[in-house]
Amino acid sequence: MTEHIEDRLRLFTDVAARMDDAVALIAVHELGVFTALVDGPMTAPELSARVAAAERRLRALLDMVVHVGYLERIGDHYALIDGDEAIFDPESPYYQALRFSTLAEALERRSHVLDVLRNDRPIEIAGVGGRVSKDERRKFLRYLHSRSKQGAEEVADLLMADDVVTIADLGCGLGTYAVALLKRLPNATAVLVDRPNAEDAVRELAEEEGVGDRVTFLPVDFLKSGFGDNFDLILMSNIVHCLSPEQNEVLVKRVAGSLRYGGRVAIKDLAVEPDFSGPGWALRFGFTMAMSSEGGAVYPEKQVVQWITKMGLSHEATITLRSAEGSYLVVGSRPETGENTVSMVQSRDAQRQRDKIVIIGGGIAGLASAITLRGAGFVTETFERVPAFTGKGLAFLIMKEGLAALDHLGAGESVRRLGRPIEKAVLRDSVGQILKEEQLEDVVCVRRSELVFLLRSMLPTDAVRRGMEFTGFERDQDGWATAAHFANGEMVRGGAFIAADGVRSRARRVLFPRHRMSRVRVMELVSMVRDVGLAEELNNTFIKTLGNEGGLACGIVPSGFGGVVWYVQFDVDRHQLTDHSTAAKRTFARRLVGHWPEPIPTLMDRTDFGHSHIWYTTDFELPPRLHQDNVLLVGDAGHTFLTFTSMGVGAALQDALALAECFLEHSPGDEVREAYELFESRRRPTLAGYLAQGRELAEQFLSEGLTAPEIPLVK
Repeated sequence: MTEHIEDRLRLFTDVAARMDDAVALIAVHELGVFTALVDGPMTAPELSARVAAAERRLRALLDMVVHVGYLERIGDHYALIDGDEAIFDPESPYYQALRFSTLAEALERRSHVLDVLRNDRPIEIAGVGGRVSKDERRKFLRYLHSRSKQGAEEVADLLMADDVVTIADLGCGLGTYAVALLKRLPNATAVLVDRPNAEDAVRELAEEEGVGDRVTFLPVDFLKSGFGDNFDLILMSNIVHCLSPEQNEVLVKRVAGSLRYGGRVAIKDLAVEPDFSGPGWALRFGFTMAMSSEGGAVYPEKQVVQWITKMGLSHEATITLRSAEGSYLVVGSRPETGENTVSMVQSRDAQRQRDKIVIIGGGIAGLASAITLRGAGFVTETFERVPAFTGKGLAFLIMKEGLAALDHLGAGESVRRLGRPIEKAVLRDSVGQILKEEQLEDVVCVRRSELVFLLRSMLPTDAVRRGMEFTGFERDQDGWATAAHFANGEMVRGGAFIAADGVRSRARRVLFPRHRMSRVRVMELVSMVRDVGLAEELNNTFIKTLGNEGGLACGIVPSGFGGVVWYVQFDVDRHQLTDHSTAAKRTFARRLVGHWPEPIPTLMDRTDFGHSHIWYTTDFELPPRLHQDNVLLVGDAGHTFLTFTSMGVGAALQDALALAECFLEHSPGDEVREAYELFESRRRPTLAGYLAQGRELAEQFLSEGLTAPEIPLVK
């Protein structure tokens, strides 16, 4: 027998074994074994009596489930895996009985696959609105609710905004997503749309969560009937995979017409590769939809973006959700008006035109500046180079200074929910010996994409224009900037300009062409994995492991929703990484730190190095001035610190607060220069301190031999 044939037969055997495993799990669940063992370990005879099953046959079943990994054997006793009690205790909020029941039903349905393929008629199931009883529908919706709660919390934190008052939730299920938003928005109401047999279950959950008086249930088919109009936000969670492409276009067109001008639609669904090459679970789900619906399928996120733009909506963002692994959130909005933004600007009165503050850059610094300035009563417009928000980017630490700034913006609590508190920092050597420990106060690790989207959601939809690449300024005879030019030929006039266009700021190069970044010997290979168990084991602790000879370290930080960010920090003069392929990055990381103490080896095994990011750390002196006439540099455009400080984001947020305070004391117009002078006098000493501290920490890192520096976080 050839090696190829042996491999193929082995694959078949593995598939058959997984079927046996599934049957064994279902049997143990339906007998009540898991629930019985919540009370404690039991012998086979004790379990036989408890669940009324033949002892010899039950023992064989239990041994198999031990092998699968859902039970353990302690002497003659069988027991739940430590920590699994919450999954199998009917009184626990994490009880997962419905998951096992659903598995049993799925296996039964699979026996009809040939009939479906030959007769082209789908299997009736509750998940896609099949003709099932009210009790079956309720049971299925409760199951979905238990699986969706964490994802709904993340989505609600991302979408909540003061201007969201009217919400529609299409194909609402139990209303999990709308309810999460209503609990955050006390003045909002929601129309929940689903099939009639869901109404009792929907109202039951709404009452349980204390929002029953703000919910209206609408039992209609949203493909054929209207569901209202002028909504601030329309939710479509796990709906598009139930429909054909043609049906999705019809629905998105209805949604576009049901939003107010400036209103948003949020579409959450399951991710699949554009060429349908994976991931495996998504392809299996696509197979389920093909067997159980008239037109359902899994769709790449780009397909969803095409639908919303085709129907006249603007694509605001695509976010990869952490709490709902393998899911994306596509956000679109109905433009405020059909007019071109430039025409709108030209139609405003001349005084407002002169007083307008133009912000170049729609990242953290730019968005935070727009929020604080608008909150102080000023008119702003923000212009971002990137055409659409992609949700890319890893995570970072926000120190207490940054969180205090976010509290002033009104975003602090949302960031704390989206991220993970970091309560302790630990320095250790490469064999695991603790060098230093320090308790931390009000520090959070959060993904960049979620912070950016949260800040963006706090602004009106027309406050930020994307796809606008800044090229230069137009100036009057005195050198005063009067307009910003963009690559598409547009010119935007204003009375004051704020450059927040990042570390490689084009605006900074225009103002100070001779100011250049310095070469930095430190690079980082940054990765992120999702591992809920490991994130919990880290216990809100930032761990940094230092190499014994200097110039090498590995940092590990848990982030929100089970994420773990980790990075290899290295001296490029001692360790060269010239090949940036996936295999080369993996080999490089394993060679340098793969033998260091846990959890580093575990992280290596669970990391997709194809998504690892090579970070070239940057350093430059503060510019001669943070402003030139009526143009001001904020965030990384004005000050870039070495990563040792963890203060880049915090400093950008502090800039935004200081900026609004300075403008309130010196309104735009003839006194812009005075406002910027005041900003410079208040911020420059603090920024210079951060810069010096980062360089000191870098010098310690690059020195020969192992030193025990200060905990690498700014006080």
